[in-house]
Amino acid sequence: MPSIYRWAARAALAAILGLPASAAADTAAAVLQRAGAFLKAPRLEQLAAGLSNAPAVFAASPCLYYPVAAMSGIMRLPADLPLDAPVNDRMTLCAAPGEIEAASFLIYALEPFKRVTLETGPLASPSGTLPAAAIDLRVVKCWYQGYTAWARHVPRRGWPWKLTPELLLHDETLVDVRVETNRNVSNYIRLDKPDGPEYLWVREFSPTESTPKGVPSWAYPEVLP
Repeated sequence: MPSIYRWAARAALAAILGLPASAAADTAAAVLQRAGAFLKAPRLEQLAAGLSNAPAVFAASPCLYYPVAAMSGIMRLPADLPLDAPVNDRMTLCAAPGEIEAASFLIYALEPFKRVTLETGPLASPSGTLPAAAIDLRVVKCWYQGYTAWARHVPRRGWPWKLTPELLLHDETLVDVRVETNRNVSNYIRLDKPDGPEYLWVREFSPTESTPKGVPSWAYPEVLP
């Protein structure tokens, strides 16, 4: 029996017999019921796999949190559910004094959102706290690169663009990704001007390549920032 049906059957049986269902089963059933409005069966089964020990707070939460390894060979994309991490509302870090320690978590919405704002607070431990000012919070922005951007193989002419998680941004709106068709995608970067922001098309050119008509050119510095 697929995971989604097993969770639903368990919760339903407990209700019929008047037996106390586990908190995790109740939470999973509530999450899956809401997610069923926009996820198909294969994705729901993936979602159910990460709800085995989900805290009760997610039963009515508008989104799910997945603490994941910051350094990983797994490509984290917006449409993919993590198969290597369970849903959890807590994450644990271990760092020595003066050490820069990376941490990462994923947020998956269970309902439409116009905007998400993240704020940091102090990190607490039994021996003390780490102030919020010491935390550098960034968003991993996905944008399109040549199809082999992740694997680093030599690209071949005609290969499609591939959505790649790469940019670490404080402001997610700095880069705008636009998809016209499967083979026509563009990256734009925001330029803040006195008369308002403007998004400029991003494309890499070789220093020996002629710049397309209408695209402003500039001198390359000896050392790029």
